[in-house]
This record gives sequence, C-alpha cells and structure tokens, in this order.
Amino acid sequence: TGGIFKPPLRCEHFQAERNLRKLAAAFISAHIEPHVKNGGAHLERLQASVVPEGAPASEFQRQRLEQIERDHQVSVLFACESGSRGWGFASPDSDYDVRFIYVHRLPWYLGVERQRDVIEVPISSELDISGWELRKALQLMRASNPVLLEWLRSPVVYRDEQAWSQRLRGLAEQYFSPVRSYHHYLSMA
Repeated sequence: TGGIFKPPLRCEHFQAERNLRKLAAAFISAHIEPHVKNGGAHLERLQASVVPEGAPASEFQRQRLEQIERDHQVSVLFACESGSRGWGFASPDSDYDVRFIYVHRLPWYLGVERQRDVIEVPISSELDISGWELRKALQLMRASNPVLLEWLRSPVVYRDEQAWSQRLRGLAEQYFSPVRSYHHYLSMA
C-alpha cells in the first residue's frame, strides 16, 4: 500500500480490548485482593520492589516515591525519568522529571464517588514528580497516549513491578497508533 497507514482490523481492536480487560482483572486479582486477604504483607512486598543495586536511580527519588506512598496511601508500580535527564540531553540546571503509575488501597476502588486519579507534587528546583492511577493509565494506553508509551520505554527506571509492566508494554504495542503519535508530536513542534 505504498507506506500508507493501514488501520488494524476491527477484530484486532476487540482482541486488544479483551487483552486490556484481562490485564486489569489479573492486576486486581494479584495486587488489590491480597490486601484484603493478607493485610499489609503484600503491600510491603510491592513497596520493596525498588530497582536493584547498580540501577540509575538516586536515593533522593526513591525517598520521594516512598513519601508519596505514605502520604497518599498508594503503591507505586512503575516510576521513571521522563525529562531531559532520562533522554540524555540534560543541562547543568535540569531538574528531575519523575513520572509514575500507582494503585490505591482497596477502599478507594469501592467508593461511589469518582476521585482524583492523579498525584502531583509541587515542583521544586530539583524535582518535578507526578503520577497517574492505574485505571487512568490503562485508559490512556487504550487511546495510544504517546506520553505513557514514552514512560514505558524510558531508559531510567526508578521502580518497576515487572509482572505488570511487561504485560502493559505488550498491550501498548497492540494499541499503538502512528497517526495519533504523529499528531501529538506535530502539535508540539
């Protein structure tokens, strides 16, 4: 077809949607339900899933992520550097742009009222840190959000619950839309 984008077949989209729902159900089963059954033991395991020694994470970013978990009663599943430091073109005065995906404890999901699905920490001269709740991240991934796709491919990862992130990376490939990415980056030019 001479390089013209060919949209996925409708059945491929529905298969990707089913896969996304399976991922969400598996995540709830593996990461939310154990809070009810096992108390805080599972949450402690998640909180300890910091990148191994030798990874490019600094102690400062790790401490801030742990503070966010305590302050907001969440578990950070994935955290990365998304700014100039992550992509190798930082200047001497560049801050750290930490982005993360998190889950709340079970009562947050059982509430009737819709709640805020973003955590934003006031920007300092050294650190710009914010994150999206898992459901929001899945919805944005389904819409082929280029920012989320960038996060998942960041070379600097501060925390990674790999059982979850590997499956999400696979689904991201199914939902990737070159047309949406083109329009996103064109609007930034």
